[in-house]
Order: sequence, then C-alpha cells, then structure tokens
Amino acid sequence: MSAPDSPSSNALRHPSFVFYWLSLWAAGFAVQIMSVSVGWQVYDITRDPLDLGLIGLVQFMPPLLLVLVTGLAADKFNRRGIMGLCLAVEAVCALGLVAFTLSHPTAVWPVFGILAVLGTARAFLNPAADALAPNLLPRQAIAHGISLNSMSWQIANILGPVAGGLLFGISGEAAYGTALGLIGLAVVMVVLIGRVPQPNHAEQTTL
Repeated sequence: MSAPDSPSSNALRHPSFVFYWLSLWAAGFAVQIMSVSVGWQVYDITRDPLDLGLIGLVQFMPPLLLVLVTGLAADKFNRRGIMGLCLAVEAVCALGLVAFTLSHPTAVWPVFGILAVLGTARAFLNPAADALAPNLLPRQAIAHGISLNSMSWQIANILGPVAGGLLFGISGEAAYGTALGLIGLAVVMVVLIGRVPQPNHAEQTTL
C-alpha cells in the first residue's frame, strides 16, 4: 500500500475515520477469535465433524437471507447507530459464550443459537460500516480509507484465527473474554467517532 500524496488524502489524518478503522479491526479480530474457538470447543464436546460445517452454515445464513434488509437499513438508518447496536449484540454473544463455557456443557445447541444471533449482527454491521466510511472522509481520502479497511480485514483474518487457537489452548474463557474485551474496545471507538452527517433521506431517519 503506497503512501497518499498529500495530508488531505491520508485517511489517518481524520480522527473520526481512525476511530472507525480501529473499531472495525477490533471487532473483526474478535469475531475470528470466537469463530475458531467455537469450532474447537464444539468438536471437543461432540467429536462430530458435521458440527464444524454447521457452525459455518449458521453464521453464513443470516447475511444471505437478510441481504436486502441489511442494505436497506444501511441506507435508511443512522449507520453509526447500527454499528454501535450490532457491536453491543456481539458483546452479548461473547458473554454468552463465556457463560456457556463456565457451565461445563455436554450439549452444543446453545452455541448454534448464539452464532445465529452473532451472524445476524454481522449481517447488519458490515453494510452499515462499509457505507459509513465515505461519510467520514473527504473525497480525496476515500481511496486510502478503502485500502486501510482492506488491510485491517486481511490482518484480522490471518492473525485472528492464530490468536483464537492460542487463547483457546489456554482456556475457552480466555478466548471469549479476550473477544469480549476487543468488542468493548470497538464500542468505545464507535462512540468516539461522534456525530456523522448522512446524505439524502438517511439524514431524516435515525435508529
């Protein structure tokens, strides 16, 4: 990724975007930690490879089924508000996984319920987050912002599973607790973004 030509085109010179970018990184890292840890935990309990496929399916289905609704929500409602609400739901999911682990479970159906809620939250968060970035930057900095978002996504997808495996090797509580802390950080970053003007009809309707 080459450096931007001028300070005005450097997305990192815009504090609201920096908070937004850090929130995406933290939340993405947390989700990767949870996904890997859940896979190990479920397999430890059931020893059934089919359950690993179901874990992916449960997380994939909400974005697929809700694609039209989530896109409309990102256009119509306050995008920062959607991000904050979805991250709060993700925090509840992480807390649920901590509680599940502490209960010394023998059945895994609660995990699938938690993952369905998590997948639904991500389904609404991602379009809203994608649409929010241009509202935080001047036109000349948008390309740099997009490249930074792509970089954070790649880092989270590479290092997140590694961190998840290492943390779950310590304990499930350590893995999910770390994810909860990262989501909490993401929520703080979203709050620090501040008020964001939205164009067109999105300004007239708030979440």
